[in-house]
Amino acid sequence: MDIEKIKELALANGFKLKEQASGNMDLNAYVYDFANAIEQAAKTQADAPGQITVTHERLQELITIAVKTALDEREQK
Repeated sequence: MDIEKIKELALANGFKLKEQASGNMDLNAYVYDFANAIEQAAKTQADAPGQITVTHERLQELITIAVKTALDEREQK
């Protein structure tokens, strides 16, 4: 998934832009890493024998759910 789509989904689900070392406003790098890890895990599961293929739309839904869950857990701490 491209960076702009990750940013769009993250911002829509409560993540905030932060000032980075470069001075630019952006999401922290771990947000992009997390989204890419979910995407890779979903692709791996989809490629496994006997598994159902995950559509792009479903993958986006799963990432949105995961981001929302991570935010909810962070707020509870």
